[in-house]
Amino acid sequence: MSIRACALLLAVTLLSPAVASARPRLGHNLHPSLSPEVAPARQTAETLLYYGGLVVPNAKVYSIWWGGKAANASDITIDPGGIDSFFEGVTDSLYFDALAQYGTDLPTQVGANVGKPGTAQLIGRGNYAGEYELTQVPAGNVTDAQVQAALEAAITAGTLPPDGPNAVYSIFFPSAVKITIEGAGGGSSCQSFGAYHDKTTSLGAIYLVIPNCNYGFTEYCSVASHELSEAVTDVLPTPGSHPDYPQAWNDSMGNEIADICEFSGGKNLQTGSGIFAVQYNWDQRASACDITNHATDDFSIAISPQAWHLQTGSPATLSVQTALVAGALHPLALRVTAPAGVTATLGSSTLMPGDSTTLTVSASAPLFDQQVVVIATFTAGATVWTHTAALLVNAISATDDFSITVAPPSQEVTQGNPTTYTVTTTSIRGAVPQISLSTAGLPIQALASFSPASVAAGGTSTLTIKTPRAMPVGTFTFQIVGAADVTRTANATLVVDAFTAVDAGTPDAGTADAGTTDAGSNPDGGVTGSVTAKGGCTQAPVEAIGLSLLVCFFLVRARRERA
Repeated sequence: MSIRACALLLAVTLLSPAVASARPRLGHNLHPSLSPEVAPARQTAETLLYYGGLVVPNAKVYSIWWGGKAANASDITIDPGGIDSFFEGVTDSLYFDALAQYGTDLPTQVGANVGKPGTAQLIGRGNYAGEYELTQVPAGNVTDAQVQAALEAAITAGTLPPDGPNAVYSIFFPSAVKITIEGAGGGSSCQSFGAYHDKTTSLGAIYLVIPNCNYGFTEYCSVASHELSEAVTDVLPTPGSHPDYPQAWNDSMGNEIADICEFSGGKNLQTGSGIFAVQYNWDQRASACDITNHATDDFSIAISPQAWHLQTGSPATLSVQTALVAGALHPLALRVTAPAGVTATLGSSTLMPGDSTTLTVSASAPLFDQQVVVIATFTAGATVWTHTAALLVNAISATDDFSITVAPPSQEVTQGNPTTYTVTTTSIRGAVPQISLSTAGLPIQALASFSPASVAAGGTSTLTIKTPRAMPVGTFTFQIVGAADVTRTANATLVVDAFTAVDAGTPDAGTADAGTTDAGSNPDGGVTGSVTAKGGCTQAPVEAIGLSLLVCFFLVRARRERA
């Protein structure tokens, strides 16, 4: 992967790339401050080729706080609404579906291994697996070698989760810590580069290094999307500018999927966890930069919820949902893979896009952060297209348990108004630790919050759901989720009635904050949604700001619900 050396400016300058000399094994790029809505550039001369290396099939992302969570930027550590929500949403979205074209079930196209079989990996949706503090670290500035050493030591000691083919450790650094890459073509964070990804020397752990270069939340999301996309499609970046095996997808100069589009801008991505700015990636099929490009006939598949805590011997049933993204309907063939000790069964092995089925899982022994993967494929003549979705599964012995109830089970509300439910937990068996409360299945426009957000078994909490005026009218069934060592749910219903003139004096729950604008939707997944723009301008449409015209700085925050 080539090095792009630029000056870090947070306001106006459109930066130019410059290729530096070769260096050991590490690719890194400086990321300009991106407006989240810039028209994609078509770059027909570019192409990515497969060099025979590994990709990440279903990314399992961990946020790692170098020096502790409190030492890092509050914009990203806030929970919910910070970088946890970003990873949770992006890994389970059309952004990751677009990466499916870079699977490795094909012969190696170029390089020393040309003609040899690829690694036969399918790229699909992944999971956000949680956050961890890394406190046993050197004081002050560090080198990449020290970053690798600290990461591997923590994995070996059990301070961090174990490594695996899908694990991605996204390491965030305080502003006081600068990272230096040793050797020819290296440099310092926030001067020579804005972030990078690599694989550790001994364990082969995949990691992202994301320094604090005075990024706002939008910039953090853009930078993280760049490095995560590249780590997924090219586990081991090119040393210098001459790719070969064991690289995966690169152009002839060692540029990866996001490098090609680095100076084309970004776009807002709607996810189940909120609306986030992401950088464009190279789409091989369209020979253009985009975020959610799709095949002529395409579909999506998702598991709801994305994660589940099991008790051994007690099965759980979840929902597998499909949707038509583009083109014609074709029957989908479904199958499921599960790790040792987990039994997974689909309710149906054939669906049409738009239909749903069930996924029933059970565990015979305790397990930690394992993934059950549902694989959906359609065949249309010579075209075979596949998408996958992953369920993150944990299991404990059947000792501690609790139940959860909600009253009333149904509430009716007019658009623009809030409503409340009372959530009650009851201990059934053993010593249940603190229960974290969340929702699943609410429309993206609804904003849900609990007071308190977690309770001891036997405690109660008030769930408040705020509906904006733009909330769809209808009846919505959703789940209230309580998570401790096990996960328990209760179903509830929200009935939303249309706003009428008689309600004109009622405050709109979706427009209570100054500086908030309700934007419309953008085709191709670029829904701007309801965003809050903070900075030197007021209520400027985000999509109207281009890189070359950016004259003020925005932090874009989406209204969201943590499911």
